[in-house]
Amino acid sequence: MRRTAVLLVSTLGVVPLLAVPAQAGGRVLPYVFTSDRDGDTEIYRVRADGRVVQLTHDDVDDGDAVWSPDGRELAFVSGRDGDLEVFVMDADGSDVRQLTHNTAGPGSPAADHSPDWSPDGDALVFVSDRDDPEGDIYRMAADGTGVTRLTATPFVTDYSPSWSPDGRHIAFGSTLAGFDNAEVYRMRTDGSGLRRLTRTADGVFDDTPEYSPDGRTIVFSSNRGGADRDLYTMRADGGQVRELTGEDGVDEWFPTWTPDGRRVLYWSLTLDGTARDTAWIVDRAGRDPRPLTSGESNDSFPDARP
Repeated sequence: MRRTAVLLVSTLGVVPLLAVPAQAGGRVLPYVFTSDRDGDTEIYRVRADGRVVQLTHDDVDDGDAVWSPDGRELAFVSGRDGDLEVFVMDADGSDVRQLTHNTAGPGSPAADHSPDWSPDGDALVFVSDRDDPEGDIYRMAADGTGVTRLTATPFVTDYSPSWSPDGRHIAFGSTLAGFDNAEVYRMRTDGSGLRRLTRTADGVFDDTPEYSPDGRTIVFSSNRGGADRDLYTMRADGGQVRELTGEDGVDEWFPTWTPDGRRVLYWSLTLDGTARDTAWIVDRAGRDPRPLTSGESNDSFPDARP
């Protein structure tokens, strides 16, 4: 794909930058991503006009940004509080608010991460090790109040939650079936009604699920095909698993959907470290995989604007 010269707009002025924006029907697909192109890890936004805007400007790591359903805000993870916490900011990077304030005792900072919005934008789910070093899933109101623990199984890691579009379920990865593998599960939004969606062998990890906009399909990452991670899709009930990507020597994970449900954005990285992390896009049938970013920096966690 041809590289396109765009502009990086920051508080320091206008700086030339190379990026590879996605084209959707002749238009640029707006999305956010995480990148170390500024030296440390920051959050960037690709606008509909093709410009790349740096949203965070800290000497700590910021990343894992996800759009609110109305496209007005971004939830993200930052180390600016001394440990990892969930924050929210306006879509232009202004009005940053801290939502979580975790503690795990002196000398043992906890980490809150992996936020995902409810369909109505009134709540978020996230992962924290504040009560269990393995990590559990929590729910809170969009202003950070009313934190509720949804999973609490000892010696089990629960992670990468994704809220269903109808607001009824949360899909997530978990080591509940055994410490040497992970499966995709779903539960009701109060933590009840647990259901296992994938069943794999020891040493296989199915995780980072994401519901499609219509709620009928889940895309997830797995190493079930070999040493590296590929993307797969399945029905929301766990049936009809299909391989979406399959490039050898590359891990592909943390998928997200475009608003129309026709394509999937994801994070790609080489296992041998010979290339930088890049953001990619592929259609839902596995055709036409293309890089979104140039590979001149480590770029990850792409998320398309609603």
